[in-house]
Amino acid sequence: MKNVSNEVLKKIKDNNIKPKPRWYFITKNYFIWSIFGISI
Repeated sequence: MKNVSNEVLKKIKDNNIKPKPRWYFITKNYFIWSIFGISI
């Protein structure tokens, strides 16, 4: 299990992956539901 964790951490560090903020997902969710609501 530790091996998988270390591999993931190594990939994150190597690729400079940054976490996306919470507002990104909330906005995306509202946008998708808005488009769905308008299409009905």
